[in-house]
Amino acid sequence: MKQNEKGLVNRKSTIKKGIVFLLFITMAAGILSACGKKSGGEDSSKERVKLFSYYGCDVYLDEAMIYAKAIEESYEAAYGEDIWNITYEATDGSKVKFEELIKEETIEQMKMVKVMITTAEEEEIALTEEEQEEMGQQAKTFYEGLTDQQIEEMGISLEVVVRVYEENRLADKAYEKLVADKVREISDEEARVTKVYDLLIPAYDYMEGVVLPLGEEERQQAYTDAQAALDALNGVGLEEGMVPPTIEEYAKTYGYNESGELYFEKGDATAKYGEEYETKMYELSEGQYSSVIETKYGYHIIYMISLTEEEKTAQRKAEMVEELEREAFEAYYQDLTSDAQKKWNAKRDINTVWDEVSFY
Repeated sequence: MKQNEKGLVNRKSTIKKGIVFLLFITMAAGILSACGKKSGGEDSSKERVKLFSYYGCDVYLDEAMIYAKAIEESYEAAYGEDIWNITYEATDGSKVKFEELIKEETIEQMKMVKVMITTAEEEEIALTEEEQEEMGQQAKTFYEGLTDQQIEEMGISLEVVVRVYEENRLADKAYEKLVADKVREISDEEARVTKVYDLLIPAYDYMEGVVLPLGEEERQQAYTDAQAALDALNGVGLEEGMVPPTIEEYAKTYGYNESGELYFEKGDATAKYGEEYETKMYELSEGQYSSVIETKYGYHIIYMISLTEEEKTAQRKAEMVEELEREAFEAYYQDLTSDAQKKWNAKRDINTVWDEVSFY
């Protein structure tokens, strides 16, 4: 099957052995009780192959195959089918195939979902009718996108697909409530991304990876050129009615090719050009030029385009919130599952049928 499942979204991430695993959360349909059993009905898992038990929940091979298919399609779409032949070096120095790492993460993902749906029941979190309808349709779309051969090989039914979507959406709701209670608000100032135009009159040489200043005479000439540029941009010496060039026009006219638009988060300008550069940058109002600033690269004139670039600041704020959510969730999850993890032994607890599952 070559299809992207809209219900399987990169909502959060966990990291293990250097691999970023897609946390499949945003799927749903149906009313659940703990461990994904439909309330008021018969548990249809009796004839299925149990893969393992965790946190008081049974996990079955057919649901694992749905996760495996989603992961397979996701990684192949991003990196190509050869991704499964890549070998990584584990912390103990042994060689591990990428496929084996992802199979481990698949198990961890299913464990996490079971824990979170149990938490959802304890917190009396349920799905709305709209969520049930939306995710039920996504499950149907996923199932109908498979061939008869794939359905047979995976050993799945539409009921099982719906259940996987149900559990993931419910786990997502539990996650959202948890992190909403634990994550502080990020201000625009804290997340600020500033956009400037940096006019650089270079006065350096680059040798074997090291930035070297030019001689005193050459640097003095570069400084003189920078002062002339600043005068021109501010219209100094122009006849009445004449319009000074824009900073982009000036850079192009005089061949200052290392000039251009730059985006800075707080601290970035200091790391790149030094503290004076960042200090003077934040003193500017939009549409204003700085004085000439000296760095190891030469002489700069900063033009403030946007002190707080709206789109990139919003994007960074979302990333910062997501990171805080991840940290809060990981701390909560590790504490919640500490006893279960002490009892967990993958080699002992996972049905050996999992060894036969392949991603290609």
